[in-house]
Amino acid sequence: MPITQKELEQLLAAPALEAPNGVTPEFENPPNGNILAYRITTFCMVFTTLCAIIRLYGKWLLERKLGGGAFCGAIYAAYAFINSPGSYVHTWNLRRSDLVEPFRLILVYRCCYSAALPCIKTAILLDWCQVFATQRDRKNVFWVVSIVLIVLQCAWGAIYIVLLNLQCSPHHGIWEFWVCEERYKLSYIMLASSVFQLVTDVIIAVLPQTKIWGLQMSWQRRTIVAIFFGVGAIACIAASFVFYYTFTFTKEEDTMWNIGPLLSWSDLEMTCGFFILSATRIPKMVAKSRFFLTVKNFLDMTIKSRDPPNENFGPQRVFNPHDKPDQTSDDSSQLHKHGISMDNLTSASQEQLRPGEQV
Repeated sequence: MPITQKELEQLLAAPALEAPNGVTPEFENPPNGNILAYRITTFCMVFTTLCAIIRLYGKWLLERKLGGGAFCGAIYAAYAFINSPGSYVHTWNLRRSDLVEPFRLILVYRCCYSAALPCIKTAILLDWCQVFATQRDRKNVFWVVSIVLIVLQCAWGAIYIVLLNLQCSPHHGIWEFWVCEERYKLSYIMLASSVFQLVTDVIIAVLPQTKIWGLQMSWQRRTIVAIFFGVGAIACIAASFVFYYTFTFTKEEDTMWNIGPLLSWSDLEMTCGFFILSATRIPKMVAKSRFFLTVKNFLDMTIKSRDPPNENFGPQRVFNPHDKPDQTSDDSSQLHKHGISMDNLTSASQEQLRPGEQV
């Protein structure tokens, strides 16, 4: 049954939530945590931009398909949410009219977030398949698991976006809450989504380790490579906090307060994805940079000028990412091919091996 204009004005002027006993609502200037939210969102934006530049510098295959547009949409919604109504604002300090714009921004953010994560994780898996899955068939567990994860991520992302937009009819009733009398709650779907993202993050973090520890190299170097590819663990930490705050958001009445940390950790989760994607390009980028080669040659010349000649040591070698590795396995060759060489991950003292000495 439609409501009159007067009834609508009364509805929107009412408090969004009854304040606890002894608390006086502050509708005009509610306390907030906007400064913290600005810092987190700006850090995520700047750091993600830096990671994207690293990928572009590497001229890799997937730079234009990283879900950057979806990430920008999520960042826009996060910034807009800080201005209206503000981050870490208690719901009882808001009128119902103050909830219209936040509800719309939350919808925009969740849609962009659900589109960005599958794109980022797909790019990571395809990137790692270039290194660890040289034989792409049903016998290669790494390849099969990666393809299954990619399909599941993309399918769930599309389904979740559809569910977000079909929770109410007409569509604008999602944020104009007085229009739609009946709608289904998204709490269980949001929890299922956060659990799904956490589980896939854990699988993606563990997946390279199953190949690394089978490489034909010393355990010290395998450990270094394992730590290098263990950056996926930071996404698991962020996803864990997203799950926790999603649970809190769906269970507690003070939704506007609890949405603040949920958005912040969601930003950090996407930022972790971009960092993981760019991390494998850093060694090659550093090794190819003129500054790195100049500094390395200068240090080598300085050491040679100070140390007496030693017949036990051969000439110093400047790192070349295209040199053939000593290992004979396909996986270690692929690591070297993609710029993830142990020469970049070990100290200079480990590079000075006696002729004929094997690692």
